[in-house]
Amino acid sequence: MKSHNSNKTDYKKFAAILCATALPLEVQANLLEEIVVVAQKREQSAQEVGIAISTFTGEQLDRLGVDSSTDLVKVTPGLQLNQPNGRSTFSFGLRGVTQSDFSDHQESPIALYIDDVYVSQTGAAGFSTLDMERVEVLRGPQGTLFGRNSTGGLLNFITRKPEQEPSGYVKGSYGSHAQTSVELGAGTGLSDSVAARIALVGEQGDGWYENEIGDDGNEYNAYAGRLQLLVDIGENTQNLTKFFSSESENETPQYWQHTPAVLNANGQGVADPDGTDNQGYRDDSGDVNEGAWNLSGDYDAKIWGLANTLTWNSPDTGTSVTSITAYQELDKDYLADVDASPNTALHFTSNAETEQFTQEIHISGDRDNARWLVGAYYLDIDGDYTQNANVGGGGPALLYSTEITSWALFAQYEHDFTDTLTGIIGYRWTEDDYDYRFRSAIEGYPNGVTSPGIELPEPPPFVFEDNVNTGLWSARAQLNWSFADAAMLYGSWNRGIKGPGFNAPLVPPSNSDIPFDEEILNAYELGIKSEFLDGNLRLNGAIFYYDYEDFQAFQLIDGVTQVIRNRDADTVGAEFELWAAPLEGLDLMLGATYLDATVEDVEINPVLNRDTKPPMTPDWNVNGMVRYAMPSFNEGELALQADFQYLSSHFFDLANAPVVEEDSYTVVNARVEYLTADAKWTASVFVDNIFDEEYKTWAYDIAGLIGTSSASYGRPRWYGVTLQYNWE
Repeated sequence: MKSHNSNKTDYKKFAAILCATALPLEVQANLLEEIVVVAQKREQSAQEVGIAISTFTGEQLDRLGVDSSTDLVKVTPGLQLNQPNGRSTFSFGLRGVTQSDFSDHQESPIALYIDDVYVSQTGAAGFSTLDMERVEVLRGPQGTLFGRNSTGGLLNFITRKPEQEPSGYVKGSYGSHAQTSVELGAGTGLSDSVAARIALVGEQGDGWYENEIGDDGNEYNAYAGRLQLLVDIGENTQNLTKFFSSESENETPQYWQHTPAVLNANGQGVADPDGTDNQGYRDDSGDVNEGAWNLSGDYDAKIWGLANTLTWNSPDTGTSVTSITAYQELDKDYLADVDASPNTALHFTSNAETEQFTQEIHISGDRDNARWLVGAYYLDIDGDYTQNANVGGGGPALLYSTEITSWALFAQYEHDFTDTLTGIIGYRWTEDDYDYRFRSAIEGYPNGVTSPGIELPEPPPFVFEDNVNTGLWSARAQLNWSFADAAMLYGSWNRGIKGPGFNAPLVPPSNSDIPFDEEILNAYELGIKSEFLDGNLRLNGAIFYYDYEDFQAFQLIDGVTQVIRNRDADTVGAEFELWAAPLEGLDLMLGATYLDATVEDVEINPVLNRDTKPPMTPDWNVNGMVRYAMPSFNEGELALQADFQYLSSHFFDLANAPVVEEDSYTVVNARVEYLTADAKWTASVFVDNIFDEEYKTWAYDIAGLIGTSSASYGRPRWYGVTLQYNWE
């Protein structure tokens, strides 16, 4: 299993290899294949990496029907998506590690990268997998190789790079509710030393949320583009420059299903579907995507940025130097009718304007029986944010800003003790400087009226300012044992860290609830990578134990105050991933993750604390696929595919209130695809959520605030067709 591949990064050669995989000249029936990844900053087969990793090529993403970053949850074991504010905020979860806070400034413990550039803002985490070369999903703490450390894992999206030979594709699709998209990716050489590639996508669709008293919801328009220029500066030096931009507009981006709720003896919400909320309203539509709300809502986001990667290789010494420089801006506005009723019981607004700059440089080498890498990383995030909750005509409004400066030094060394036994050690030191300014006030209540005949002055603004500077270390120690030609056993210990931060609660409970401390994760893992039947059967698995110190646990208090508090926590888990090609044209995929997770001493009410399950952590998360491709229609290929994802019951809130528990559910999708003999034309028909399963994607317990719970649901049954043309 072990490889002594060179540490060299030749973009030209690497892009040509992977482009040939993504746009084949001949029909390829089976999807199972060896995939080259750079999960350890050098080219390796994914099966040679001692990390629990799922990876997909661009061709596989197309064949599996993955059109966006959020679609990855359909095909990746244990991967989940959190959307506490609909299209406004996206956060991924792995092995129960996730970010549930809807405040825009919080970073996720599952780091997101595009071409090795860190994306800090959750508002920028949902995007089209436009002209993608491959995606790598790494589980567990990642700090000794990647720029921004993460405790839970990372997703790295690698786009197709420019090359000298002309190639490209154009793809169009049309689906339910007039959802339409057109996508283009094309590249060619401009001279002997310069190549360029452009990628564009435009999407639009009508809404499917039916409003009985106003405009329907979720009508949207989205556009994105990317331009890359690759220059061979010399025989061993390449420079890749990328410009990217996107814009999204969405009316009523998320419909919150209205269900009256009352408090139980513990002060937690319990559904009361036969009752009414505090305003006397009950939704009688009987349809989770239909209601009556008096505010259309809106979501607008603009993102643009630049990135530059400079690489120098020394064939004589086996040394490579890489510099990655990037800048990104995000401007986002969000408005939602959270109560989803004809009344102004709870309307929520948030705005974010952020700038991010990153610089990474690392030097790597490959000599005899050792590989090594040392690097430095710098991150600067400046953000200005606002939030407002309109509760019956007025409510809390806050304005806050963050300035985060972080630098880190990291290193990893890999040594072959024998032909079958390899050891790995890694270390990272991170310095974070966090400057925070926060102001909250109650606005809009005339004369402070709280009940008939009683008038109170509005309370003075709540102001908080602080600066935190911390130095934290993370580390890795691992052994890989290649006990057979195509089988490897690995055991690892990883110390992951996530720095301290600050809350942005709409109603600040006290000064002590604004800051929270760093979390430390000691992760222990034993895993196996194996292949059988000449590579036609791949079975990977792992068992792991996560021991948290000061886990950053998010909780919504009294339906309006969002805070992160430090609690100890632990998780015991196991996962496996099976991919088999038992017959020509037949692909079988099955993945499963089991989790037993506990967060200790969680506040249920002011006088009751108890251990609970973290949000979005089902005991079981299972996904699978069956795909059969057969020769058909003038030597082309006809493929029939069905896939599913099953989640057992889980909660959306740390207090585990009954009203925010979701029962187990299964979503099934199907796809029929035809590929011409020369692989130039592809046509497909798909149906997502065949059985029209109704399942919650998020829910809030606001029974104590306005007498209801609010839940958003997944997309209903969805039909569509796609046509694509490739050229080389």
